[in-house]
Amino acid sequence: MVHDNTQFPMIEFAGRALTTGFKHRMTYSKKTIFYLRSPYTACNDEISPIMQTMFNKYPDVEYVYLEDISYDLCPKVYTYYTCGCIDPKQWNARSILLPQNETIIVAPLCHISDT
Repeated sequence: MVHDNTQFPMIEFAGRALTTGFKHRMTYSKKTIFYLRSPYTACNDEISPIMQTMFNKYPDVEYVYLEDISYDLCPKVYTYYTCGCIDPKQWNARSILLPQNETIIVAPLCHISDT
C-alpha cells in the first residue's frame, strides 16, 4: 500500500492482495482531492473528536483527515451503540468517544456468539 506519510494506512480500503508464486505489475499515481468550502458545500477537512481519539494512539505522528477513516468509524460507532461491542477486525479503532459525556472508552470486541 502506498500513501503519504500524513495519511493513516487504511489497508482494508486501499490495500491490495497479491498471490505468491506469480509475477505482478503494479502502477500507481498520486491523487489529491480538494473540496469546495462554504457556501458551496458543507465538506471540510477538520478532524472530528472520534477520529482524533484514534490518532491519539500514535503520538509521534501527525495524521490528517482522510475520508476513508470516516467510512471505517461510522459503522464502528453504530455497532457499538447497537450491540455494545465492535468488530474485532477493526484493531486500530477500539477507542470510542461517548458523545453524551465525551468520555473515551476502549470498546469490547464482539464475539461470534453475540447477537
